[in-house]
Amino acid sequence: MLKKILENNEHIKSNTRTLNILKEYFPDCFTKDEEFDIERFKNKIASDVNKVDYGYELNFLGKNYANLIASQETTTVIEPDIKHNQKKENKNSNNIYISGDNLDAIKHLLNSYSKKIKCIYIDPPYNTNNDDFVYNDSFNFSKEELMNKLDISEEKAEKLMSFLSRKSSSHSAWLTFMYPRLLLSRDLLTDDGVIFISIDDNEQANLKLLCDSIFGEENMLYQLTVVNSLNGNDNSSGMMETHEYCIFYAKNKALIKMGELSEDDDNMNKWNVDDIGYWKEGRGLKATGEESAKENRETMFFPIYINEKNLTISIDKKEGYTYELYPMTDNKEMRWTWSKENFRENYYDVIVKKNQNGYTLYKKQRPSLKEILSVKGKTIFYKPHYSTGTSTQEIKQIFNGIKLFNYTKSKYLIKDLLLLANIDKNDIVLDFFGGTATTAHAVMYLNNIDNGCLQYIIVQLPENIDDKKKLKSQTKQKQLDDIINFLDSESVKRPHTLDQIGIERIIRVARNITNEYIDKGFKHFTLKTINDDMLDKIKEFNINNNNINVENNIEEEFGIETILTTWINQDGYGLTANYSKINFGEYEAYYVHNESLGGNLYLINKDIDETFIEKLIDKIKNNEKFNIKLIVIFGYNFTYSEMQMIEKNISQLKNSGLNLNIAIDKRY
Repeated sequence: MLKKILENNEHIKSNTRTLNILKEYFPDCFTKDEEFDIERFKNKIASDVNKVDYGYELNFLGKNYANLIASQETTTVIEPDIKHNQKKENKNSNNIYISGDNLDAIKHLLNSYSKKIKCIYIDPPYNTNNDDFVYNDSFNFSKEELMNKLDISEEKAEKLMSFLSRKSSSHSAWLTFMYPRLLLSRDLLTDDGVIFISIDDNEQANLKLLCDSIFGEENMLYQLTVVNSLNGNDNSSGMMETHEYCIFYAKNKALIKMGELSEDDDNMNKWNVDDIGYWKEGRGLKATGEESAKENRETMFFPIYINEKNLTISIDKKEGYTYELYPMTDNKEMRWTWSKENFRENYYDVIVKKNQNGYTLYKKQRPSLKEILSVKGKTIFYKPHYSTGTSTQEIKQIFNGIKLFNYTKSKYLIKDLLLLANIDKNDIVLDFFGGTATTAHAVMYLNNIDNGCLQYIIVQLPENIDDKKKLKSQTKQKQLDDIINFLDSESVKRPHTLDQIGIERIIRVARNITNEYIDKGFKHFTLKTINDDMLDKIKEFNINNNNINVENNIEEEFGIETILTTWINQDGYGLTANYSKINFGEYEAYYVHNESLGGNLYLINKDIDETFIEKLIDKIKNNEKFNIKLIVIFGYNFTYSEMQMIEKNISQLKNSGLNLNIAIDKRY
């Protein structure tokens, strides 16, 4: 499971990721010894290319190191929150909340969500005196390893080690922290995807240059000036600060169609709101014009029963629904525009209006996102609802009057950024600095408007609040005490970590949405770190040794569900894929399948026998729906001879004339 990752990480250098990209697209520029022929590469691209002899770039202490850690694979595993994920509202949800370090989370997401995220919004630490930023990524390299992997001198290696180990908050430290996260997140974006990054003056200039180097200067769309405090915040510098920035980049600017914002509040008053969302009166449900008579479609001539007290309808005659309405015009039998089934399924979208002759039925016109978009965004980005005061009041309303944080983003701001991204109903939005889960709230808010299926992925580091409290001033300790007391309250009872605030907010917001047609749940996962002792044992484990026992292995530490979740995501099926258990005699295996990838069979449990092999072969041969492309074996639980038995039988099956293409992957 991790042995191959550890072995690969041993050989990774700061330029490994770049070389791998070049190998993918220019394999002919590498020799058989995998050496890069730069002259051949130059010749290959020489024609019709504008060359820059004197360019510029952003350099900072830690840049090569940031490239190195971006190239390394994560050694964390993904632990599902089984109790939470099995709840009715969550078990079929496509929304995701990850508790863990966002660099590890992005690396996991790349396995299944590469080129699938339409929009990323992040609100990273601003590196001011208020947000307590220090560079705190794990550091596990010796001086000699740094010299080798980064190709630097002993003096530079010592300087870098000092810089990385002292928990710096310098500009270089902030850039070293941000660089790998932004570099990898670009690969998550769809070709027409965009990223928004909130920032203030302290790191705005550096962030602009950093994004230019990652996304390309030509792919910058706008730098929005976001007015979030019209009255201004006094920073004791002599002026009142009324704004911050939001930098807006595309993965490929040529593919971007800029979205527009929703109508102003005055125009939105034209729309009514019910439990489903916005609506206004649409067309009548009695057919008019050509082919509107009963004889044109007799199945659409039937009575509608009206409850005259609450003006609701029913297809069936029942208590309270006493008024019988047929589609009639001047005593002529007409027809409805909806079938009986349509009336039955969409009864909540029927408007009943009384007239002098009885009643008329109209359809509720629901807006798609596109229907209520009419205003182009401005680079001075301002609406009253964007203010931190608005978001603070909303946080207090959600969390029983408690002001948990001083500065949070408004859901209305993020909602409008998502509209600028020209999102579609089924797109995925990612926020890997999740905070109080405002992005999740904004996604649910948009879905509630148009019954959309917009999905979110939120990542938040589970910082220990008790530990943070020890380092704070007396004023901030009081605020953290309020958070701890809230988490300890009878109706909450959650651990003292910051990710729990976002989780609780999503649950509370969802509870107050009455629309039953949107996804209000989410699946929760926690990234778990493997301790150094176990990692050392994994490195030392001899896969050729006919021995099934590894002391304190991953299964014993984290359980089968964690292994399965990590592998299923690693193999491209995502974090919300469902797997099934299949019994082959007494042996239980796990199967996951989708149309594009086919099926994977995971063998994790111990003690297979010949009965297992017989039943597996029989199922492969005789069940067309059992479409296996890969058999994954948890090597620690199998002897060498057991794995040979599986390989031998699958090989014989493939050579038997059946059109099979089944691979076997042994993981440790």
